[in-house]
Amino acid sequence: MIRPTPRLILLTGLAAPLAAVLIVIDPNFWVGAAGYLAALAAAVLADHLASPSVHAVAVGHEAPDRLYMADQGVLAFELAFPPGNGGLKLEALVDVDDRLEDMPLVATALDADSAGALTFPLIPKRRGEMQINRLWLRWRGSLGLISKVRCDELDLICQAIPNLPAVKRAAIQLARRAAVHGVKPQLAAGDGLEFDALREHQPGMDNRGIDWKQSARHRKLLCKEFRAERNHNIILALDTGQLMREPIDGAPKLDHAINAGLVLAYQALSEGDIVSVYGFDKAPGALVRAQGGPRAFPQVLEAMNRLDYESEETNYTHSLGALMAGLRQRSIIVVMTDILDTVSAELMIRNLERMAREHVLVFVALREPWTETAMRRRPETVQDMAEIVVTMELDDERATVLKRLSRAGIDPIDVSPHELSTALLNRYLKVKQRTMVELA
Repeated sequence: MIRPTPRLILLTGLAAPLAAVLIVIDPNFWVGAAGYLAALAAAVLADHLASPSVHAVAVGHEAPDRLYMADQGVLAFELAFPPGNGGLKLEALVDVDDRLEDMPLVATALDADSAGALTFPLIPKRRGEMQINRLWLRWRGSLGLISKVRCDELDLICQAIPNLPAVKRAAIQLARRAAVHGVKPQLAAGDGLEFDALREHQPGMDNRGIDWKQSARHRKLLCKEFRAERNHNIILALDTGQLMREPIDGAPKLDHAINAGLVLAYQALSEGDIVSVYGFDKAPGALVRAQGGPRAFPQVLEAMNRLDYESEETNYTHSLGALMAGLRQRSIIVVMTDILDTVSAELMIRNLERMAREHVLVFVALREPWTETAMRRRPETVQDMAEIVVTMELDDERATVLKRLSRAGIDPIDVSPHELSTALLNRYLKVKQRTMVELA
């Protein structure tokens, strides 16, 4: 395509006032205006012939097959123009779908060999299949009167998946930490689920383990001892509803939860636990079960990657009720969702309290980093004051919800995205060691 530049439009627009001035001076001077337009047309033709044709440009591209969430890929192009076009300035733009961040307009100049290179950042906004549609190139003639536009249909497909490098880094750090302290012991007795024996109560023992019936029968205080069991059933329940679509640090909350869940799943599978993945939003999803052992990690990854984004509110009653109905044994359930206010969280709290009577629950919510900054800043306008007051009210309601969950025996985790993996993994290890949660 050939398009006029602003310079050509301006010069063409000057033809009318020039003709008017010449006619006022002498009616016979109208020929000068016609000559001006003819010269301008000749200049446009010369500019067109001197600039490279859109069909004479060779374009090669290189794109990654997959991208990691909260990471960045590179889309590269190699351009080859006809000889003699060194120094020619180009502008380029790439059309992508809504799962990718919009591409910036890139400008470059050809080298002495009439070749050029273009690079574009590929930043995924959501997981799934992303399409790179077309490449637009534009350059001007040497006179600056016309610009030529070339459009290349690309139809490239790229897959955005959870951030596996971040999961691997967390696993390596955990392995190094374990190597420093030696082999981790497997506790054989403690506050587990399986009853082991009765023991006379000693100072320092947990009073919650006292068996009052047996104590009355033997006329002395007796405590239950439980055997630390293996092959725990761990369920990663991820909310895929509207609140989890909100982006934090370049990725939706759901993807931060998925990354932390993958770190936990890797560690749990390594220790012989059974990990299941459950996604829920306005309706319950499928419960995907994976066997124990590191070899089951790809199955967990695939289940996590299939979790899609939903634009409607989450139905906690329906979804969590369906999860409870499908469980046949006591489990450690990690619920990853978010809190807006006490009113919208009321149904969620009631259903979690019901689940906590039969299972061990860990509640995970993502705190947005900007809230701390917003509450600490000094207000300068009335608008600033209003924003601070609203933020503080929402933070108070969030704290109220977390306190209610704690009173119900549910472990709450409320941290920023970059702290989530560590906090969740530490909580899991504490549950395994029976120092924070009593499963009996």
